[in-house]
Amino acid sequence: MGLKNIVVASSTGFVGKASEIFKGYNLIVLGTVVGYQEPDRRAMSLQNRNIIEKNGGKVIHAVHSFGLLAEPLTENSRQYK
Repeated sequence: MGLKNIVVASSTGFVGKASEIFKGYNLIVLGTVVGYQEPDRRAMSLQNRNIIEKNGGKVIHAVHSFGLLAEPLTENSRQYK
């Protein structure tokens, strides 16, 4: 198939345990934004991040384009409790 780029979403980095399989590919792991669960906290453990990076993967923590737009409008917003 000629695949070179693999992008996966992983909040915890559990995919890091499988990143060995993707050695030689351009593996990008998208984690949740820092502080999503609680201020200044990352859901992905440093250990899992290190495994991914050791196997040649890249880790990006970001929010999706419209993710923060709806947050203030929701009834359950953490911001307004």
